Amino acid sequence: MSLKRIFSLALMSVAALSCNFALAQDSTKVAKGPKIQFAETSYDFGKAAQSTAVKHVFKFKNVGTDTLKITQVKTSCGCTAAESSKIISPQKDGQIEVTYNTGSNMGKVSKTVYVFSNDVEAPQRSVSIHGVVEAKKADESKKADASN
Repeated sequence: MSLKRIFSLALMSVAALSCNFALAQDSTKVAKGPKIQFAETSYDFGKAAQSTAVKHVFKFKNVGTDTLKITQVKTSCGCTAAESSKIISPQKDGQIEVTYNTGSNMGKVSKTVYVFSNDVEAPQRSVSIHGVVEAKKADESKKADASN
């Protein structure tokens, strides 16, 4: 193996290690300003009966360097409600509690909650819940009628 070839291989190895080191540093870098990071952005509730409520809490963290402010939370329809933490300090956790009332819906459903904040990279984010709404069983309907 020639000296020139050894030198070229050594140079390529150093370049590759430098790139890996730079990428590793970027993944641990804290965003300047407020930055929301959700643990999950989608929740499958599986199956739910008509006229019931499905609840789920979406947890998030402010991974930025400044206070995160949730300015507004909007739902895709009146059958869904969302309650959110409003002010989250850097490196602290927050949550959005979502409640979907199945009402008379049937079949596959998907509901979206839009989260507006002062996040420096994405001031509007969304989370969603989805699943299948099934008809009430005949026994449940009779029990409900009997109690009225």
